[in-house]
Amino acid sequence: MTNSPRQLSKTVNHARVYALGTVLRNVVSFLMLPIYTRYLSPADYGTIELMSMLLDIVGLIVGLRVEDAIFKFYHQVKTPGEQRLVISNALVAAVVSNLIGTIFILIFSGPLTILMFGDDTHRNLTAIFGLTLMLQSLAIIPMAYIRVQQRPWLYIGLSLLRVVLQLSLNIYLVVVKDMKVEGVVYSAVISTFVIGAVSLVYLYRHVGFATDRVLMRGMLNFSFPLVLASIASFYSAYGDRYFLRIYDDLTDVGIYSLAYKFGFLLVALVWDPFTKSWDVRRYELLANPDTDETYNDNFMVMIGALIFGGLGIAIFLDEILMIMSSPEYWPAASVAPIILLAYVVQQAGSFNCFPIFARGDTKDIAKGHWICAVVITIGYLTLIPRYGMYGAAWSTLGGFLAYFTWIIYKGRPLLDMKLSWNKAALLLAFAILLYLISLLIGGPIYLRIAGKVVLACLYAAVFWLSAGGLQRHMMLSFFRK
Repeated sequence: MTNSPRQLSKTVNHARVYALGTVLRNVVSFLMLPIYTRYLSPADYGTIELMSMLLDIVGLIVGLRVEDAIFKFYHQVKTPGEQRLVISNALVAAVVSNLIGTIFILIFSGPLTILMFGDDTHRNLTAIFGLTLMLQSLAIIPMAYIRVQQRPWLYIGLSLLRVVLQLSLNIYLVVVKDMKVEGVVYSAVISTFVIGAVSLVYLYRHVGFATDRVLMRGMLNFSFPLVLASIASFYSAYGDRYFLRIYDDLTDVGIYSLAYKFGFLLVALVWDPFTKSWDVRRYELLANPDTDETYNDNFMVMIGALIFGGLGIAIFLDEILMIMSSPEYWPAASVAPIILLAYVVQQAGSFNCFPIFARGDTKDIAKGHWICAVVITIGYLTLIPRYGMYGAAWSTLGGFLAYFTWIIYKGRPLLDMKLSWNKAALLLAFAILLYLISLLIGGPIYLRIAGKVVLACLYAAVFWLSAGGLQRHMMLSFFRK
């Protein structure tokens, strides 16, 4: 048997560093929330959301998702030279594909803007914002390479640099210069350019530029189904904004977008730090089946922490929004818990994609996302016209449940990871019960906060008591040092 606690500690130590960087980035972002919600109206917020959605749609259509292939192919090749070639191939593919997307946005900015907004008022801003599509490709592959190198401190350093730079520019352009939507667009372009240039220099010094036709073909064959999956996944996460704009107005789009950001926050605080380490560790675990460590140890720590994070955000939403935003955004507090639940379900499904990744045929992942898109579209068309933001949120949950079910169905026969689903379901049910209890807590704000802290601690205690030995070791390792 291998020394599982030592291996777990390495995984957890890296996850802890990624988590620290994520927390710092999101703390900075949320400190800016009062400024954004006071200097940008909900309609401005909705405009930025739709503009970002357009950029992401084009990026998904022309993008090749080769960064996902890096982790598999990097561990398959034998020599450092071959490993450098994997990274170089990925960079060339990413830059070329995103450059095509940028040119497309520049040429068709008028029709694209009319499609999204109903008129071409934001045509020039859309064209300028499109430049970030090509510029961000300069950083995507270097950041993936840094993860493969298992250098989490460098990763979060570059990530924080971009956040601080972009927020500083936002303060100057949005607050000081009162440029509103235009200020957000210019700050995104400038910050993306700076980080892309720095990242590209780092990658060139370590890897250089070279291509290999056979390797490139293999990476693209692996990645192409993931492109189709990404398109469907993006639609599932952002399509509701477009339907809300059609059936309602930009004000609801802005409020709903703020509520949705809490779902993204949960993913950023828990899933992203975990997966940045787990993407590498899971292949090592597959190659070393004799270890005491199990997939279930990692799964239970991940899902337990994900539920805890979702519960913590949900029960304090009223207080968070009262402090961080103007009253016109407060209705987001009643929509966000549904979205948080949806993302717990989705990330449980994402963990179970590994058997499909390990097989190397990613078509079933793409099918899962398109099944999700079909289910969610039915919800958009039937629930949004009647229930507005709430219909959008419940549609998201329904679609993510369909995705989760498909992934389990297709992945389990390939590799049974022996996950403790009953225990995970009980933890989720207990967290939902605690959330419902939190809705009954009234009185002064300090009493409400105290009562909700007790509820959060109660979940944490149950989670700890239900954990196994290696799982507790993993959790303790996270907070040591």
